[in-house]
Amino acid sequence: MAEGFTGRETLLMLLAVAIAIMFLKGGAWIWQSRLYPGISLIVLGSVLTYFFFRRRFVVFLIAVLVFLIVNVGSTALFHPSVAGYLITAGATAGLYLLIRWHTAKYPHLGRKDMHKLFDNDAGS
Repeated sequence: MAEGFTGRETLLMLLAVAIAIMFLKGGAWIWQSRLYPGISLIVLGSVLTYFFFRRRFVVFLIAVLVFLIVNVGSTALFHPSVAGYLITAGATAGLYLLIRWHTAKYPHLGRKDMHKLFDNDAGS
């Protein structure tokens, strides 16, 4: 388990990564003209996102963007492509802007208040 995370928070982060993989695989299948399985994965990922992350959307976005940065960014070193660089740069910029927006919206929160994001994002 990650340091500082409770068991529930760890499971939510793993679920967020699994949903991110569903969205990526669904998008890839739609790109390959396999519409039915691609749309099915995107719908399933959207339903899971709604049920588990509707009030924790910032946590979900952070997990997805970090997943993209780690996985696409590391493969861009060995298999360079314009799309890989653009996705990595976009995810990095998105993560920076998301964190900047959230700290401007809730300036009273500190590093020790991390668990409040998992409880209810709207009330952070």
